Amino acid sequence: MASNSLTPTAVVVVTPLNVTAGTSRTLSFSQSTSPVMIYGATNGLTGGQLYLDSGTLFGPIEFFGAGGIFADQTNVAANYKFYGGGGTIHLSASGSTADIASTGADWTSLYGSGETVELDSADANVLGGGNLVTFSSGANQVSLYGSAGQWDTVTGSNGVAIVNTLSAHVIGGANTLYATPGSWLVVDSTNGAADTLFGSSIDATLNSAQARVVGGGNIVYANGASTLTLAGTSGNWDGVYASAATINIDDASVTIVGADNTIQATQGSQMSLYEASGQAGDTVSAAGALIFDHAADLSVSGGGDILVADSGCAVGLSGTGEAWDALFGSSVNISLNSALLLIYGGGENIEAANSATIFFGAVAEPSVESGSYDVVGLANSAISLHGDHDSAYFSGASSLTVAGTHEDFFFAAELGSSTVSGYDMSDLLHLSAGDWSSFAALSASGDMTQVGANTVIRRDANDTLTLTGVQAASLTAAQFAFA
Repeated sequence: MASNSLTPTAVVVVTPLNVTAGTSRTLSFSQSTSPVMIYGATNGLTGGQLYLDSGTLFGPIEFFGAGGIFADQTNVAANYKFYGGGGTIHLSASGSTADIASTGADWTSLYGSGETVELDSADANVLGGGNLVTFSSGANQVSLYGSAGQWDTVTGSNGVAIVNTLSAHVIGGANTLYATPGSWLVVDSTNGAADTLFGSSIDATLNSAQARVVGGGNIVYANGASTLTLAGTSGNWDGVYASAATINIDDASVTIVGADNTIQATQGSQMSLYEASGQAGDTVSAAGALIFDHAADLSVSGGGDILVADSGCAVGLSGTGEAWDALFGSSVNISLNSALLLIYGGGENIEAANSATIFFGAVAEPSVESGSYDVVGLANSAISLHGDHDSAYFSGASSLTVAGTHEDFFFAAELGSSTVSGYDMSDLLHLSAGDWSSFAALSASGDMTQVGANTVIRRDANDTLTLTGVQAASLTAAQFAFA
């Protein structure tokens, strides 16, 4: 008969080390694998305190409630696993690691420098410098404290990092970053998932990264193929140093130094652009923005923008739709393509295609416009027009020099004091039918006379049109239209 036998199995019972509220314990032994439980403040008692003078704790350390303290005083690097929130951790040796998990609503605070901290569904304050913080899994938040000369590193995505007047290197995307004035952040490897940075009077560097920066008075360096969005400057201008970057301005004020940037701006945004001589120009897409152009080669699409350009700048405008751009400046080189532009200044050199311009003032500094089938308005201004089949509208004391044929010149009931030089017999003068109903009526009125080498059409003492170098007798009804 076979006998049944039972082999006894050894059961190991691990007794946790409990540090209750109101107690303080100091350990001095070689090693322990027992779990440690540190209880927080309760019923008027301070949280439990555990001090490790020597040896190593291999077991997990768990905080139950806020106020508990664990202090490693061995001055030897070690690895720890912490659970629960509200505790305070002191690490004496650099090179230690601390895994902090499941803090719940209570933040854990860690003091140490040169440590590695891993967060797993945890919130932690990390005080010191040269620390590496990793967002492992779950929702994580870290608040970093130190001095401006110390650099911490944060790696991971979808976390929150608060930088308190120190320097931090953030690697990963879709993070939310908060920085106090005087902080410096470097953002890397967002991999298309933009970080969002809130702060004012900070320095930030993007290395082929994507970020949205909210706040004013910031300095941002965008290196490589970075994408930067700026918002919420509240009148306190940001400064950006970038080349070949994509920059979005969302109702913000920004100074940009660099070249070959692609810039988009919403209505109400302001930008001031600088670039070194010989570099590729910036490209701006904006509607209702204010743009200061300082020695920059600039292309702007969109309408309703105001541009203030330094002398010698080159500006290309296109696609304004029905919204007029306005340009203030003198001796600016302007290229227009399907654009509407109001020009305040003189000495401009304009190349136009399928565009309309209105010139204001600067009679002493005539501008030059070249192009055909364009529309030009003169309001107390002087320009030279090169091209054919253009239409020019006059008001005030304006002077037009023409080098082309088949032009149309339009005058309101009040002629102002207008002068046309270079008039060709293929050109057409449009006068108000309220002044003269026809060419015959004009001729019979005696208001068209020969004055020296010029033809002068006079409505009254304040309204005259002078055609320089034109004989009145050579004009026929074919050169006039009345409406």
